[in-house]
Amino acid sequence: YVSNNLDHKITAIDIDYNLPHDVLSKIPVGIHPIGIAIDNMNQEIYVANSDSNTVSVIDGKTKMTKEVYEVEKKPTDVSLNTKYHKLYVSNSMSNTVSIINLNTNNQTDPPLDTNGTYPTGLAVDETNNLVYVANSESDSVSVINGTTNNVTSTIKVGNYPKAITVDSENNLVYVANYGDDSVSVINGTTNNVTSTITVGNDPIAITVDSKNNLVYVANYGDDTLSIIDGKTQKLIKGTISIAQNNFRDGPIAITVDTQNNYVYVINFFS
Repeated sequence: YVSNNLDHKITAIDIDYNLPHDVLSKIPVGIHPIGIAIDNMNQEIYVANSDSNTVSVIDGKTKMTKEVYEVEKKPTDVSLNTKYHKLYVSNSMSNTVSIINLNTNNQTDPPLDTNGTYPTGLAVDETNNLVYVANSESDSVSVINGTTNNVTSTIKVGNYPKAITVDSENNLVYVANYGDDSVSVINGTTNNVTSTITVGNDPIAITVDSKNNLVYVANYGDDTLSIIDGKTQKLIKGTISIAQNNFRDGPIAITVDTQNNYVYVINFFS
C-alpha cells in the first residue's frame, strides 16, 4: 500500500513475485495522506490524512474505506500495536499523540502531549509495550509507556529527527536525523544514545530488518540508500545510488519484506 499525497488516494499493489507487480486499486481517503500502518491479521490499513485531521481505516478485502477517526492537527504518522490493539497517531501541529483503542474505538482524551515539538515519526515496540516518537523541532525522542499512556523519558538525538524504527529483537531504536545527515542509535533498556552514524543527505525514512540485523535508510537529498550493519553499527558499502536516468527521485519512504528479502523505496519525484 502506497500513500499518494497529491491525489488523496492509497494505491494497492499486488506483489506476487511470480507475476508482474500490478496496481489492484486506488482507494480515496482524506486530504494529503502520509503515514500508513497495516494490520495483516485483520486485513485493515490505517492512513494518516495530514490536511483533513483524520485517520482512514481501509478494509483490505474490499479495498474500501470502512471508518474514519477524527484526530488533532496535522496527523503525520500512524503505528499499530497489534498485541494490545492500539493505534498511535502523531499530530505534528498539536504536539500530541492520539491513542485509539481498536477494541472500543475510544480515544484517550485529551491526546497525549509528547513533551516535544512537531512529532512526526512513530514506532511501536510490542515486546516491551513502548512507543517512540520523533519530535522533529525539539531534536528529541519521547518514550511512551503503552500501559499507562504516559511519557516516561525524553531522549536528545540529532538535528530534526524525522523517522524512527524499533529493532525489538536487539532492543535498539534507530532515529533518522534529517537535519544533520545521521542516524542515532538508542539502547532501549537505558534510553541512552549509544552511537551516531553518518548516512546520506537528508535521511527521511528508516526501517529495520531484524532477521538479517540490517537497517535501511532512505536519503531524500541525494537519492541514495544507506545500509547499516546492526551488529557493528557501521555502514555497509557506504551509500547506494537509486537515481534513475540522472533525474531526481526523492526517496521518501521505505519498507522491507524480510520473507522474500526485498526492500521497497517510494520515490516522490519519479
